Amino acid sequence: MIERILEELQKRGYKIVKKGRIRGESGVEHTFDAIVEGRGKRFAITLLDRIGFEHVIPLLAFRNDLRIPHIVFAKEIEIGVENLLKSSNIVIIHLKDISVAYDHPKLREEEFLKNILKIFEELS
Repeated sequence: MIERILEELQKRGYKIVKKGRIRGESGVEHTFDAIVEGRGKRFAITLLDRIGFEHVIPLLAFRNDLRIPHIVFAKEIEIGVENLLKSSNIVIIHLKDISVAYDHPKLREEEFLKNILKIFEELS
């Protein structure tokens, strides 16, 4: 699904840099699963199987050092972590929403993709 999201963003004119690196205000270079640039916007994408409390400080450090929107896709999120990160302007997208059994999985995937692309368009 992530590849499909990136492909769709690319079709819409965004440049996708996989394993992209950005030098933060501190001078430290951060590596993300993807950097998306275009239309006057730039944001970082991180893919995780699971987000737990052990991820909070590194994610907040990225956010504070870079000051660009950061989107984290995860299959599993420890209770309480999502709200903590959302209050810090980190967008968390829980991938469990597309793995739920559904009568028409393709329609569910299209709906999910549409909603994700809307989030990207709204980021500034």
